[in-house]
Amino acid sequence: MRASRLAVVSLAALVSLAAGAACKKEEAAKKGGGAATAAATGTAAATGMATGTGTGTGAEAATGTGAEAGTGTATASDATLDVAKAPITRPFFWVAEKDGQRVHLLGTFHIGVDPTRLPSVVWDAFRASKTLAVETNVLDPSLLTIAQRSDGKTLKDELGDEYWKKLSDLIGANLVEGMKEMTATAASTVVQVKYLPQTQPMDLAFVFEAKKASKDVIYLEEPALQIALLGKWMDGRMLKAMLDDAGQLEAKTRELLSAYVSGDGDAMVRLSLDKESWSKTGRPDAEFDQMMEEMLVARNRSWIAAIEQLAADGGGFVAVGAAHLVGPDSVVAMLEARGYKLTRIGG
Repeated sequence: MRASRLAVVSLAALVSLAAGAACKKEEAAKKGGGAATAAATGTAAATGMATGTGTGTGAEAATGTGAEAGTGTATASDATLDVAKAPITRPFFWVAEKDGQRVHLLGTFHIGVDPTRLPSVVWDAFRASKTLAVETNVLDPSLLTIAQRSDGKTLKDELGDEYWKKLSDLIGANLVEGMKEMTATAASTVVQVKYLPQTQPMDLAFVFEAKKASKDVIYLEEPALQIALLGKWMDGRMLKAMLDDAGQLEAKTRELLSAYVSGDGDAMVRLSLDKESWSKTGRPDAEFDQMMEEMLVARNRSWIAAIEQLAADGGGFVAVGAAHLVGPDSVVAMLEARGYKLTRIGG
């Protein structure tokens, strides 16, 4: 489901949290601790992600070796890894200028692309900026609620035997047993990242570097908004549609990676507007339009005032998902409509 894939990728922290929780669940299950132990360790892993203060313990819980196990019995193929390792010669990177004020805008790929592969022009602009702006505080413990069920049911109850087996076949029997207490939203993110190369989350890399350099870090929205949006749109119907489309999962992952690594804005727009599999969720096209409005366009609109204030205060560096910076309703387009000159740089 390409449209939902791009929307979910645009919500960085929750993908990372789910990957971290999943990897620890599988590790516990392999040790024979059962579902209860797996759930407890999964929560601990996600807590590490939410409360970590650097690239050490907290971030490692959600990325690196552990997350490779957490994405299931199969991980990214050599072909997908080759795409992910290709040089980023044309980043989604702009400078916005108006009346002598300027701000830099970077489109990120939240997990799956090593942030150290970004070209020096990006890092130089970041280091020269006194303030970093990101989507939300991904270290906020409240993000953990995205994975916690409160309806008294299990994920298996919600999916039913047929789709539970499909999830097990895709993710692996050990991991799926530790996912029984997960929400469909959290399970969807685990499915989404299955074939992504496991890297440090790109946005977090900038947050950590900003904190090391004592830069100001501002957040464009509250974590509660991201929790609400994912909970609304990434439900059981969406998860079932993903599982029905599992045979195309890696190819679609590679397509999305290729668009980002090559800097292909047109492809990113096309992927975000693709309704190909939407009908499989049982929802009408009008709801697709509503999802895109809520998950991308409305959020873009809500960030403009803060970005303009950042420019007025002496400039800064904005790092948000690349999907927010391309297309007619993007942050870039909205700033242009407000009189800013937007110049894409770095390739």
